Amino acid sequence: MSKMKTLFIILQIGLCFISCNEFNNPLSDLNQYDYSIDQVRKCFCPNAERKVKIFVKDDLIADAINTADETRLPENEWNQYKTIKGLFDEITKVDTTYNNLIVTYDSDYNYPKFVSISPKPIKINDTLIVRIMDADISYTTDNYKKYK
Repeated sequence: MSKMKTLFIILQIGLCFISCNEFNNPLSDLNQYDYSIDQVRKCFCPNAERKVKIFVKDDLIADAINTADETRLPENEWNQYKTIKGLFDEITKVDTTYNNLIVTYDSDYNYPKFVSISPKPIKINDTLIVRIMDADISYTTDNYKKYK
């Protein structure tokens, strides 16, 4: 193989390495984020129980990766997960007249480590009580890491 062809191949590999790692990898520059958390969302919905690392900037999800294979989540799936502020917002908007709310907090940083929202059983008549199971949702959050 000629020196010019070898140099060209090395250059292509180098450019691919830079573009793949620098521009497509949320881990390439962690200082661009305020913090990251790992989160599992459980519900009757697609991709439930998938563990995701969420990268947050200015209280918005700036990026997210599936921790199982470190692939980036499509941006249209980010809204399924909550920032720490988003978890507090969920807690404050729950109507406990109709829903059960269970919350536990992280002992070190006091963010909501576990949030579970489930509808209370509805009494139809003296003998029939209905519970809507597919409305249950929970968030388990851990591995808080502050970058700034």
